[in-house]
Amino acid sequence: MNIKGISPSSINNYYNSNVKKVEKKDVAKVHDKIEISKTGKALQKYGVEEVFTNSPEKIEKLKNDIKNGTYNPSSAAISRAMFDSMKGRKI
Repeated sequence: MNIKGISPSSINNYYNSNVKKVEKKDVAKVHDKIEISKTGKALQKYGVEEVFTNSPEKIEKLKNDIKNGTYNPSSAAISRAMFDSMKGRKI
């Protein structure tokens, strides 16, 4: 009686016969897409710089109010501006 042990090559052959090849499918890459609403486009026209620009008329009116003594700024606006200045934020 001849008894042979299990050799590593017979295990590898058995393993390789059961392995299925996996094919990679070409998947189209999906890109993110952003759409700006009509309201957003309308707001874009106003821009940030336009809001903070001072018109010569407004400056002249403030100068005249200060000269005449009729300029009364609100204390809340002054304290908010001071706080923003200390925090490093622009007004």
